[in-house]
Amino acid sequence: MRISSFNNDVSGKNKFSVSRRIAVCGILTTAALMLSYIEILIPPFIMPIPGFKLGLANIVTVYAVFCISDIDGAAISFCRILISSLLFGGVMSFLFSVSGAAMSFLVILLFKYILKGRFSWIGVSVASATAHNIGQLISAIFTVGIGVASYLPWLILAAVISGIFTGIILCFLMKKSFFKSINRELHKTG
Repeated sequence: MRISSFNNDVSGKNKFSVSRRIAVCGILTTAALMLSYIEILIPPFIMPIPGFKLGLANIVTVYAVFCISDIDGAAISFCRILISSLLFGGVMSFLFSVSGAAMSFLVILLFKYILKGRFSWIGVSVASATAHNIGQLISAIFTVGIGVASYLPWLILAAVISGIFTGIILCFLMKKSFFKSINRELHKTG
């Protein structure tokens, strides 16, 4: 399913109430937090790369950027990172997550505005996951040292696998009523 085939209007022509938009963003932030928590519960032997996670919360971020707005997508991502770092991580977790999320967000914007409609949700998810891992690796190099750069091939491989996985889930959700009902709620008048 190509991105351009999903019927949405992100041009700003659809006006919806601020309170409805805040409520939907709150729901999406909560969903992203729950997905982050689920990732914590996955045993480390399934993903043997230190600090690696599936990136399930990226599903929510990609949806928000493409179907609501860039600012809402960034706010949802930042709030999720902040809250999950306070609940499940710490300062280092926050720094690594923010650096990865920033790189990932830039790639999502690249796909939205420059490469629009040329890739599927899976392509966006793979590129976003790869950028996230590279952003975290750059942060780790500054924090721990250049030795962690040896993880790069493994992180890219893991990003491709997890990006395909999350992209398939995103394709499924875009076809089903979950995200479509959120779009209907956002664009209701009154």
